[in-house]
Amino acid sequence: MQTINGYIIRNTLRPLFIAIVIALLLLLVERMLRLLNLVLDSQGSLDVLVKLLVFLVPHYLGLALPAAFFIGLMLTFTRMNADSELDALGSAGVGLHQLLWPAMALALALTILSAATFSHLQPYARYTYRAVIHTLKNGPLNYFLQDGIFIEAKDTTYMAEQIDSGHQRFLRVFAFREDKTGKRAAMTARSGQLLIREDDEGSLLVLKQGLRMDIEAAAENGIATTGDGLPGASTFAFDELHVPVSPPQAERFRPRGQDEREFTLPELWKLKRAPAPAVSENERRAEFHDRAVRILSVLFLPFLALPLSLGGRRANRSYGMAVGLIILMVYSKLLDAGHSFTQAGTLGPLTGQWLPLAGFALFSLAIFYNVAFTVRRANRFAWLRMTGDRIIGGLRRGPRKAES
Repeated sequence: MQTINGYIIRNTLRPLFIAIVIALLLLLVERMLRLLNLVLDSQGSLDVLVKLLVFLVPHYLGLALPAAFFIGLMLTFTRMNADSELDALGSAGVGLHQLLWPAMALALALTILSAATFSHLQPYARYTYRAVIHTLKNGPLNYFLQDGIFIEAKDTTYMAEQIDSGHQRFLRVFAFREDKTGKRAAMTARSGQLLIREDDEGSLLVLKQGLRMDIEAAAENGIATTGDGLPGASTFAFDELHVPVSPPQAERFRPRGQDEREFTLPELWKLKRAPAPAVSENERRAEFHDRAVRILSVLFLPFLALPLSLGGRRANRSYGMAVGLIILMVYSKLLDAGHSFTQAGTLGPLTGQWLPLAGFALFSLAIFYNVAFTVRRANRFAWLRMTGDRIIGGLRRGPRKAES
């Protein structure tokens, strides 16, 4: 029996991994196209884009894992049924309920993986993803620049009359800067370019072909003077001038916990006694029970997949997988609706979230019991039907011989 269990597990893992990889690639490519513009506009590197996609993996893994596991089980047992392997095992006394054990072992392992994903990986990955997005949007100055709009970054104000689509090169640039000592500088240039420093100390504005006016100090009436009462301004032309730029709104990202989805499951449970100001009780309950229900749902997938994979060999066996995927989609939508109703306070978690799980579990167990045990009970009385057929056949042949 260990050989059979290992055979089922190996044949299930292959399509399981392939389905997860394909689902993650499809989901990540769709999100990558939207993130690419943000990364390019902020002059981020491809490493930043890769990090963002990695932080999205736990979220998409929670969505893809149940469907991939269901597909893996369906493909394995459908092929075994088509190749008459299930018939051979049945003739050897191995019933469908015994073949369920390796599938349940996989379900238990994937339930543990789902628990780790929903409990800790997703909250931390979601918060880190949002922090990186915040850095991209609030770090480089070129993300904020627009044609003819003044942008203030700490001690400097900038404006460019024309900006290219990549937010990197500008035409007819004006900049005004004042440091802590009161020294001022006004600059104009025909063109400019904003570069990102590698030392993470802001940006560097490169101005070309322009004028700069430096003012040493400011009097109370707004006229700059020196110690002798003479104007303290000096003007010079330049071919290229480098101006350090501090990014606007360069404050650090907010602490974790402003969203209920950023809490781990143990933290959500602790919030029952000490609620967080940013999260309401309904939001906490809805999030906690939604994760718990989705984790436990994986355990009932084998009871649904095995019966649906035992269709007729001549029939189109894709019907079973299509029906199963539709059931999973409807079940997922019910959980989403229950989460929304619980969050709004319309329904409690028992009705809105645990009731769909109970219905899904009972339905899966019922169809598995019908296929695995009802048929076996009928087979126990097959000898009785065969004996009755022989008696009836003998009675029918008897009168015919007598008439001849």
